[in-house]
Amino acid sequence: MSDAQQDRQQPWGVQPSPPQPGDGPGQPGSRPAGRRRRRTAVLAAVGVPVVLALVGTSVYAVHARQGQQASAGESEYAHVYSQVDPGKEFTFEVDFSVDDLTIDGRPAQPEDVAQVFVDPQLRVTAPDAAVIAWDHEIRVGPSASPEGSQIDAEGARIELTEPDRWGLSDQYYIAFYRDATTGAALAKPSVVMFTVDTPVPAPATSVDVDELGGAQFSWAPVEGASTYYVVKLAHDPGNGVTDTEVLASTTSTSWSSLDDGTRTSAWDGSVRMQNEAFSTVWHSEDDTHDANLARTSEPPRSHLYGVVAQTDQGTSPMSVVDASAGLAEMLPVEEAVNAEAELGLTGRDVSRPEQLPTQLPVTLADGRTVMRPVLYSRDLEEDVLSTADVDEFGELVRDANGDFVGVTSRTIFHVPYRIAGTVLSGSYTLDVGDRDAALQGVDAVIAAVEEQRSKGGLTTGVTYTSLSWDAADAKISSSRPQVAYPVSSTNPLTDYLAANLIAGNEYIDVTAFVPWGSSATATGIDLQDALDEAKAQNPFILGQLDVGFLRVDDRHVVAVRFHAFESVADYLAAQKELGDEVARVADQIVTDGMSEQDKVVAINGYLTSTASYDHEALAAKDRGEIDLVPRAWMASGILLDKTGVCASYSMAFKVLADAAGLTSMYVTGPVTDGDRHAWNKVRIGDAWRVVDVTWDDSTPPDQYLLLTDEQAAATRTQDTLWVVDSRIDQYAAS
Repeated sequence: MSDAQQDRQQPWGVQPSPPQPGDGPGQPGSRPAGRRRRRTAVLAAVGVPVVLALVGTSVYAVHARQGQQASAGESEYAHVYSQVDPGKEFTFEVDFSVDDLTIDGRPAQPEDVAQVFVDPQLRVTAPDAAVIAWDHEIRVGPSASPEGSQIDAEGARIELTEPDRWGLSDQYYIAFYRDATTGAALAKPSVVMFTVDTPVPAPATSVDVDELGGAQFSWAPVEGASTYYVVKLAHDPGNGVTDTEVLASTTSTSWSSLDDGTRTSAWDGSVRMQNEAFSTVWHSEDDTHDANLARTSEPPRSHLYGVVAQTDQGTSPMSVVDASAGLAEMLPVEEAVNAEAELGLTGRDVSRPEQLPTQLPVTLADGRTVMRPVLYSRDLEEDVLSTADVDEFGELVRDANGDFVGVTSRTIFHVPYRIAGTVLSGSYTLDVGDRDAALQGVDAVIAAVEEQRSKGGLTTGVTYTSLSWDAADAKISSSRPQVAYPVSSTNPLTDYLAANLIAGNEYIDVTAFVPWGSSATATGIDLQDALDEAKAQNPFILGQLDVGFLRVDDRHVVAVRFHAFESVADYLAAQKELGDEVARVADQIVTDGMSEQDKVVAINGYLTSTASYDHEALAAKDRGEIDLVPRAWMASGILLDKTGVCASYSMAFKVLADAAGLTSMYVTGPVTDGDRHAWNKVRIGDAWRVVDVTWDDSTPPDQYLLLTDEQAAATRTQDTLWVVDSRIDQYAAS
């Protein structure tokens, strides 16, 4: 680092002295007597420890140029330095000696004390930063040899950074991990943010995912820009290095990952992969079922993206997007072929239209596998398939005239498809012989797919979990158990599944309802629909379910993991705790002689007066940390913890309504701002009415109590994920 633009800060944890005449930014302060100036280490693009949150506290009060406080995300920064010189070096004096500091028996390194990031979530270290630890000083400045500064893109050599100058990002975050006085580890880091005064501004950039699963980048033009570069920063927590990669160059102000990011089969022209550059994992969930794959245990990488403008004055910094995760959770990458094999969907030749699958598994960029609807085309391609007799050696048999023997011909049809929300595509061969029959069958499948798409599968997906299931010695339930809690269902399959799930059975034989190779009952109840309904309508099925489908001998087995619990015993104990509280509350608020409407009002009033919405749990969901607060999505949250999100409110209403002898339903769907939401319907006499306890717990209260569908439609759209499709009309609140 250069000393040309060095500032010296007072020790953090000590109130800065008032500035003396002539002092100011850029002027070094005095050095305490007796302190040695010995450099211990230099590190560029240093590694990342586990960081749970950002926090700004008085422990890290440092002398800021503007003397202002700023915040980002969930917490405040200690201080903010605005528009610093690109050569700016920060010096922080500490009361402990870094030389004497040890971490787990080894000498401390600079990254044990401070690191520099390009995102407020502290996920991706700045490749153009260096941290130098002196005896009683921590210096932070631009690297003399920044990592990833020279990138090849389309044959060009691009300078995204310069030695000894900040400028890859338009914002940086210095995270401190040690108490400035004692050197003790802090529970949470304190963060100083700074922005850089660069001659070329960063393009203001946004990114969204389109209906084909492409990442659509768009940005505001920069004056004088001749070329724009779409840049990815990929941080590997295994080695602590942040790599810089140019994904594309363009003269336009927009770019899609689909422009040049797909992989097409040379054999049939089908699209097999997209968004490969956005994958954050070495091996996906689907890969875990490939026995031939040499698996490694590397943690997922953290990706950030941005756009850099090239002008006559140089390159601009990048304005980081996707700083709070999101793209990897939405972008499709490829068909999950191992999941297809487990589901019996690997073949592309079918003899009946009803064998065409309505959903196929897809691997997302974060490695997860989800089920997506299959969109079929009516533009059938016709082909003629001819067969002839063969001998015992497999050779074609000819008659005396040399003609083939036993020649028969029939017409087959190729049905093109694309997986919804992706460009992943291919075709099925339909062997029916008659075009009208083929079209009629394809039309029926298209209608079924459209019905499923209305369930929100395109945006939310149906998760297929590729866990390592071992049913060899497992207890497989083949009967409906008797359980101590109410079971809600609209059909026998849902009843069977719900009872088994309430009982804590992890392997459920559904062969009697849905034989292996099929996805629905003979009466048209889809297995996934029934699972969705069982989970939605039974509050004693606690927490998220990880579900897989197994073939055990000739049996079709649903395999389940109760995600929020270490064991089935813990799951059953949590049920009992909830059941005891439900019985206590129902005995308290429901009295003899109450009408159905009185009971509804009493339940709604109890929940809104004793519980509150869990905003922290919702924030955890946005961060992908639901596992930290699983009860916020169960009835247990509102009833036992007295806080939860909308799912918890609605499950709590459902379980109390069941205990009070009411008929009610748990309902889901998007609200007007696009977020998914949960509420209830309850039957009063012969009429269904809408109740939204979550929104009733607001000011003014009870604005969503006993509404009709028409009244509720002003704020929400009911989906079909909470009940099997064929029964949805039975719950109209008119």
